[in-house]
Amino acid sequence: MTGSAAMLVEAIHSLVDTCNQVLASRMPTSITSCSLWPRSSREPRGGSRSAPSAKRKGEAGYVEAFRKSKDPPTFMVLFEDSAALIGIGLAFLGTWAASTFQLPALDGTASILIGLVLGGIAAILASETKSLLIGKTALPEVENSIQSLASNDPDTAR
Repeated sequence: MTGSAAMLVEAIHSLVDTCNQVLASRMPTSITSCSLWPRSSREPRGGSRSAPSAKRKGEAGYVEAFRKSKDPPTFMVLFEDSAALIGIGLAFLGTWAASTFQLPALDGTASILIGLVLGGIAAILASETKSLLIGKTALPEVENSIQSLASNDPDTAR
């Protein structure tokens, strides 16, 4: 055991992410499809963990595709995984530097940087998902798909 604060922060992040996935896997499909929780490959029902493909992204750059996207699970997973990879890298570097240079403050600095990365990603995701909840309409093909599913469901009131 290294006693590393940065590693502890990453362990807590992993635990929270795992609990998030357990909650998402226990929710009915209709609720999780509304993106209350990000879906991942660790989810037993097979959510997608891949970044938007170049085919779906089109000619837009990644930032523009993210800003125009109306599919929160796609960009939430992309940002969540990116934050996890950056956090693991920072935790490793902080632990290595603290051990190599005998400066425990470097481990604490890595913990603070991990927190800033997670906070920044959370702020970006909150901003984007808020706009989806109160401002953006669904794409016409999504609306048509929903209408088709609802009209074919015998339990749907007409």
